[in-house]
Amino acid sequence: MRKRTEIILLIGILSFIFIFQYFNDNSINQYQDQNEFEIPKLSGSLEGAENILITGLVRRTNLSTSGLINIIDRLTILNENDNPINSILIGVPLKDSNKLIYINAIGETMNTLLTERSFGVMGSYELINIYFDSPLLPSQETIISVKQSYTNLVSYEIVELEEGANQLIHFNGLLFPILPYRSEGNIKSLYLIPLGAELHTRKQFEGMGQVIGEDVLYDLEQV
Repeated sequence: MRKRTEIILLIGILSFIFIFQYFNDNSINQYQDQNEFEIPKLSGSLEGAENILITGLVRRTNLSTSGLINIIDRLTILNENDNPINSILIGVPLKDSNKLIYINAIGETMNTLLTERSFGVMGSYELINIYFDSPLLPSQETIISVKQSYTNLVSYEIVELEEGANQLIHFNGLLFPILPYRSEGNIKSLYLIPLGAELHTRKQFEGMGQVIGEDVLYDLEQV
C-alpha cells in the first residue's frame, strides 16, 4: 500500500498568545516588561514605533513534505508619525534564527528592498531591518511583501493509522509575524497544505482555524 503523507499543524500556543495580546495593546511598551529587552544592535530604531500602524497583514505559509517552509508576509504600513520613516523591523525567534536561510522584501513596484540582518537582539528575538526605497511620509501608506525560507521547522514520524502506515509531518511555527507595531484591520494567516497530503490535526484559537478546501485559515475577524 502506498504511504500517504499527512500534515499536523501545531501552532505554538505561547507564540499565539504573545501576538494576540500584542494586537490588542496600544503600545509596544505594554506587551512585555521593558527590563527583558536588550538594546538592539541595529542601525534601525524603535523610535516612533508607537505611531506606526499595520493596517493589513496577510501571512501565507507553504508547508512542504521536503522540510523547506516558505512564508510570505504582505504588510500594509501606515506612518502616523509627524516625520518620515525609512524602515521597519520584523522579529525572528532566536531559536529559529539559524533556520532562516533566506529573506527578501519587495515594494509596491516589485522592486527589491534592502534587508539588513545584523543579528541585533531584543528579548528572545532577532530583529531584521527592512528599508523602504524612499522615506514613508507622514500619513502615507505603503505595502511590502517579505519572503522567508526556513529549514528544520518540521519533524517526521511513521505511525500506524486505521488505513495502514502513514508518515506524519509535524509543523510548529508562529501564527503571525513578530512586529513591534500596533496592528488592526485585515489580519489573516493561511497555511497551504502540499499536494498529495491530507490535514490530520490542527490547532484552533478563539474560533480561528477554518479548513478551506485543502488549506487552513486563521482570521482575526473570526474572533
